[in-house]
Amino acid sequence: MLVILSDLHFSDGTLAPEGAREGWNIPARAFRYLADDLRAIIGNERINVREVRLVLLGDVFDLLRSASWGRPGPAPWDAPYPDLEARAAEILEGVVRENDLAFSEIRDWKEMLGLLPERVHVHYVPGNHDRLVNLFPSTRRIAAGALGLDPGVQPPDAPFAHGFSSAEYGVLARHGQQFDGLNWGGSFEAAGLGEAVVARLFNAFPERARALLDPADPETAPILERLEELDHVRPLWAVPRWFQGMLASAGRESTRAALRAAWSETAAAFAAEPFVHGQMSPWNPLARANLAARLIRTPWGLAERLCRLRPLRWLIDDSDAKYARAAAEEAAAQFPDRSSQFPAEHGVRTLGTENRELGTGHSVVYGHTHVARQVAIDVRGDAPLMYFNSGTWRRVVGPAELGPSGATARPFASWQVMSYLLFYRPEENRGYRFETWQGTRG
Repeated sequence: MLVILSDLHFSDGTLAPEGAREGWNIPARAFRYLADDLRAIIGNERINVREVRLVLLGDVFDLLRSASWGRPGPAPWDAPYPDLEARAAEILEGVVRENDLAFSEIRDWKEMLGLLPERVHVHYVPGNHDRLVNLFPSTRRIAAGALGLDPGVQPPDAPFAHGFSSAEYGVLARHGQQFDGLNWGGSFEAAGLGEAVVARLFNAFPERARALLDPADPETAPILERLEELDHVRPLWAVPRWFQGMLASAGRESTRAALRAAWSETAAAFAAEPFVHGQMSPWNPLARANLAARLIRTPWGLAERLCRLRPLRWLIDDSDAKYARAAAEEAAAQFPDRSSQFPAEHGVRTLGTENRELGTGHSVVYGHTHVARQVAIDVRGDAPLMYFNSGTWRRVVGPAELGPSGATARPFASWQVMSYLLFYRPEENRGYRFETWQGTRG
């Protein structure tokens, strides 16, 4: 049985508001619940599970969501050098320390699942939020130790693969940031513009607002608590609507003015960031960096109206439909023969650090979007060729699309998500090849 989950976004907790650190990350008991479910599947003789492979498909360690990037020193997008390695290692150690119980649950899977240790395997594929983990030997060792990776399969100093492929399970999987123009810097080693959006906007804005507003004020305290929602808003085009809702919830004009000022100052610093400025194009006003710098400095009422336009949504926020199309294109390149079947003897293969072809399979899996999804791409013989997205285990804040749309009525709902995918070999689970599981709590 192959288990795939992604986008856990474990952080060091340094951005959590005072007194709100608990609940900032996924609790350890969530992994115990997953282990209980899998143990029940393993115990069912009709399913015939003989091994378990857990694939953590990117954005497991979130090195971007840390207050450390607000201090003087290197930025995430700087060229790799000792100071950046030291800061990345410091943040990663903080992530591991803050989430020690959760990582302990993952390391204990070999005992918890009731199988022989050699039949339980953990694989880790970095995403864009843990891109820095893969740049340095020191951070790779910390990550491998936290997850309890088998050094015989994943040498602690060796770079992690950028994908996973198994012919036995008919699966090829990537995190998927290379299909997102905002978060792709042209290679797995290079930073995308999205890293600056997180470090210089989403991290910095709440901090600036707290500096301008009194956390002891009965009106501003709940607003300041809600600011942490910003990094959870999906899709990104809904951020202006979310901000308008924040303004509408403030009873005093002075509070609204402070929120506008905090965003204006944060946006100006973002646009002035050399990394962002360097990605702007003098010839293409619709280049992502140009668009981002202009949009964040647009009054929020106008920005919300602009974000209702479908072409603008497409430019600032790669929709999940794009990932399904990318999966279809990748499948067409990998499986040109419609009747081709993958040979079982190919077994499990983990991709190298270069952007090589993934191999063969019947299911293409991405993460990254935080939206669990399954799409039938094609049918090859008797078997469907599928695209899956593994979703997230993170909180999601989304707009209420069918409610009133007046100036003061822009409601958002939030819930905690837990989604994962299961794939089976032909001899397992009476011929069923996949299952998708998603739970929400709100």
